[in-house]
Amino acid sequence: MKLHELEGKRMFTARFSIRSSKETWRIFASICKIGGSEGWFTHNWMWRLRGWVDKVLMGVGHGRGRRSQTTLKVSDVIDWWRIEDLQPDMRLLLRAEMKLPGKAWLEFDIEPVDGKNRLSIVAHYYTESLAGRIYWYVFVPFHHVIFNDLIRQIEKRA
Repeated sequence: MKLHELEGKRMFTARFSIRSSKETWRIFASICKIGGSEGWFTHNWMWRLRGWVDKVLMGVGHGRGRRSQTTLKVSDVIDWWRIEDLQPDMRLLLRAEMKLPGKAWLEFDIEPVDGKNRLSIVAHYYTESLAGRIYWYVFVPFHHVIFNDLIRQIEKRA
């Protein structure tokens, strides 16, 4: 299931944004380095812990890494994510392949705003179950910590 196929459905989302005076291509290049041996720039122990839990649940876990540390293409794997959409210098959309009581995506967007670039990370989550809703609300506080720090690290490394 792809994110665009869920248009009009009730989704849970969390958006984190930062403005940057750095060039779009620099920010996007920084985004494209996440995962694999580079890690997730911050809170790597949390990412590894979630990967370990996924392995215990018979999922793909965190250890798949990535095909290349320098280039990405649609359908590539980054740890437990699969690239669903890639628009150079604008958007990277990752679809989760970990065990979840729903479907999840992580979107990185860059758009010009008032002479600067707004970098956004959006966590999308779709579920129809009570367990899925509980899962979302339990992890919202972790999303604030992880994604706010991740977005600052992406901008800093750009």
